[in-house]
Amino acid sequence: MRIAVAQINTRAGDFGATSQRMIELARRAASEGADLLAFPMAAFAGPCLPDYGSLAGYAMDMGAALEEIAGAAACPCVIPVAMSGEDGPACETMLIRDGNVVPVGLMSWFLDGIPTEPSDSSARGTFEFAGVKFGVAYNYDDIRAFVDAEAEIDALLYFPERGFALDDPSSALGASLMEGRFRDDAWSLDAWIVGVGSLGGYDLQVYSGSSFVLTPKAELVGCAPAFEEALLVVDMSLDDVGAPVEVLEPELYDRSLHLWEALSLGLRDQLTKEGDSDVALVLDGRLDSSVLVTLASDALGPLHVHALIDATQDARHQQLAAQLARTLGIDVRPPALPLPDSDDVQLTRDMVQVQLAALARGVGAVPLASFDKTFVALEARIARGGAASLAPLGDVYRTDVIELAHLRNTISPVIDAASIASYDVPEIAGLTAAESSPETRLQRVDVTLATYLEWERSLSDAVSRQGCEDVCVGILDRLCACELARMVLPPCFAVSSRTVREMRVPLGLAWHDVVRPDDDRSLHRDLLAELPSALEARGRVRKAEMSVQASAIQPESIEGQVNELLGLLRDLLQDGGLASGDVGDFPFGPLTWGSPFSEN
Repeated sequence: MRIAVAQINTRAGDFGATSQRMIELARRAASEGADLLAFPMAAFAGPCLPDYGSLAGYAMDMGAALEEIAGAAACPCVIPVAMSGEDGPACETMLIRDGNVVPVGLMSWFLDGIPTEPSDSSARGTFEFAGVKFGVAYNYDDIRAFVDAEAEIDALLYFPERGFALDDPSSALGASLMEGRFRDDAWSLDAWIVGVGSLGGYDLQVYSGSSFVLTPKAELVGCAPAFEEALLVVDMSLDDVGAPVEVLEPELYDRSLHLWEALSLGLRDQLTKEGDSDVALVLDGRLDSSVLVTLASDALGPLHVHALIDATQDARHQQLAAQLARTLGIDVRPPALPLPDSDDVQLTRDMVQVQLAALARGVGAVPLASFDKTFVALEARIARGGAASLAPLGDVYRTDVIELAHLRNTISPVIDAASIASYDVPEIAGLTAAESSPETRLQRVDVTLATYLEWERSLSDAVSRQGCEDVCVGILDRLCACELARMVLPPCFAVSSRTVREMRVPLGLAWHDVVRPDDDRSLHRDLLAELPSALEARGRVRKAEMSVQASAIQPESIEGQVNELLGLLRDLLQDGGLASGDVGDFPFGPLTWGSPFSEN
């Protein structure tokens, strides 16, 4: 069969405009001989849902739009959508064919009344089309479920629900196949893998596109470009009959360049989709603000970037800031208000934020903050509020900000070396004694934070791996102590597998973790090792109970219960239109010692 992937950037929930685009793309796909067209996870409705009070109207409008597509699409389509679930948004995929909208995931399980355990992803996440058995996955756990079940599928449609994450190479999809997981997954599944990449900024997630098609032998036969819209059409043969497929060479993955492009796309999309065009920021000649102003200039164009020079900095840094502004050609404005004549450092910092607010209001721009993830984690108390509405670098460790500066200078040398070297290292007890230079101190800080945040390891694990107990304890204590101050910071793009804000520390919590002996940790690991078998046994009991209950229920009762469960579905697909049918490793990157943990 011939499969197509429409990699498009849309505005979430703009059902009218998006429906017309999808209908047009279905026409184009049909003209190129495609049998099935797949759309990305975020393209139709986005990865997030509106508030509960708006869900009913949202579902009705989404259902009407799906029916419009079903009535006009020249090519069968699969369209993933976010639905309301018990624990938040849950993914569902709609198969559009023959004028009907057919759910192929959990809703089809309810509709068909299958008396099997609902957690059996390999049973509910499949559908047959044109003689091909497809599996549908939205995350790595879904893929693992197909592998563990040894599912007999011909192809896996992978619709990633989360965007690009710097610490997860696989999130870059086709741009990082040499470093990602999908080639191994193709071998394990003995099936084609079609990675359908979303593109653009949706809420605070950034999706980089780069859709791809792999054969069961892990050969790349189709790849859409990253950060660009594309219609990818690939022949997907289930046997050796037919013309040989051209095998492509996967490109080399440049994590810093991918991050730069992702942040640029996120900033541009965030402003465009909110109806804004300009940004304002404070330029102080130091690392973070220099990288941010260059990023904003690249993303929006220099005429849309407005800056004021931070007069609280020394003459050398003010000179570096002015030099960068001239090089980029951005708009520099004098402050609307003078700084107070005071020795109070915090007061003058606050006044700079007032100046930024005045500048942003005067030029109709969105004010930006230049702080990074290291700041959010350990230095948030310094800010205590501010004028900014968005912090584009807020999920990027300072170590990676340095790498971004070097990367940008390889394109054109705009950021002075003195600015790149001008950054602070958080003051942590024992850090100076542990590391001899600012670079290695910062690396140790960021690795320790990543150990706790991205890898979700305990304090004992961090100390066991890295040593320097006093430094690890100090970093974790500071991380917890900044929780209240973080609440007033502006949002940032989520470009890691776990942002600092996703690590929620209950306010007023007296308990703090401590470094524990190896024996205690071994006991804890043993208990966790027993958990899967206990859950499996409980699942077998539950499945038996469900079978007994199913055998005792009359068809009329089943129909009544299903109708009750699918109230939202009936709203979504009102007036008909629903038809029954077939339905890793995370290397940290620039840090000298790599990931804080081994592959094991």
